[in-house]
Amino acid sequence: MSDEDDVKVRSRRKYRYETDNQNDISPERYYSKHRYGSSHRSLGWMKPEKFDGTSCFETFLVQFNNCAQFNRWDDVDKLHYLCWSLTGPAAQMLWGTEEMSFCQLIARLRSRFGSLEMEEKYQAELQCRKRSAGESLRELAQDIRRLMILAYSDDRSPMSERLAKEHFIAAINDPE
Repeated sequence: MSDEDDVKVRSRRKYRYETDNQNDISPERYYSKHRYGSSHRSLGWMKPEKFDGTSCFETFLVQFNNCAQFNRWDDVDKLHYLCWSLTGPAAQMLWGTEEMSFCQLIARLRSRFGSLEMEEKYQAELQCRKRSAGESLRELAQDIRRLMILAYSDDRSPMSERLAKEHFIAAINDPE
């Protein structure tokens, strides 16, 4: 390497150091800026929610995948952020997963916290669902839709919409 090349490299490093220190930015924005270039979204990055096993795993997974897509994570990044996102009983699922891939860990979490193979449980819950005191019709409709998706995950036909309406009417439980 010639002296001229060495000066150029040192000059670039100094410029990068000075401009980075002038823009006192968070580590997350620094990482995003330097990994994807300055044209990456100016809003920074999205942080995934925590999952403790008590909420719906499928909802968490949709939100997690949305963060991963926005942040442009590869499978290794997704694996590390997923591990970081787990708390409580869900974090116990990490024991013995040192060699697992992202997809393998998702399969393990889905088998424990997911709704697969639980359609009958959600169908029964849907049959027994009644409107609670003080519950708005909007909240009831939203919960009926959630149970329909969990109970009949593969069915998006007009018949399933009709079934959802029938469950909604039956759940109102108010003759007036």
